[in-house]
Amino acid sequence: MEQSKGSASASVISGPTSSVGTACTGGKRSRYTIADLPLALQEDRKWSKHILPALLTWASSLDDPWMIADQDLMNNLQAIVTAVIPHFKDLTDICPGAPAFILVLASFYLIGF
Repeated sequence: MEQSKGSASASVISGPTSSVGTACTGGKRSRYTIADLPLALQEDRKWSKHILPALLTWASSLDDPWMIADQDLMNNLQAIVTAVIPHFKDLTDICPGAPAFILVLASFYLIGF
């Protein structure tokens, strides 16, 4: 899971809604809660106990965690989700504008990324 160098759009982690409006199955609301996540991510607190900590560990290993391309964030979040929940089916639930993506940005904002 590494950050690629490319011209993909990036989310500047300046607020919890910095990526709203990108093309995906979401972006209609600006605030989400864990209850808005797919059920598989909510089961057994997988989001809070496994997925988010793994993603934060990845982001903190980057040279510049304040500037992560949406594509890199999405790819790494999808990889973590499929590692934690191998039966997770719809990866379109994890893309810019979707609740999972927005909640990640909010978490980064809260911890100071």
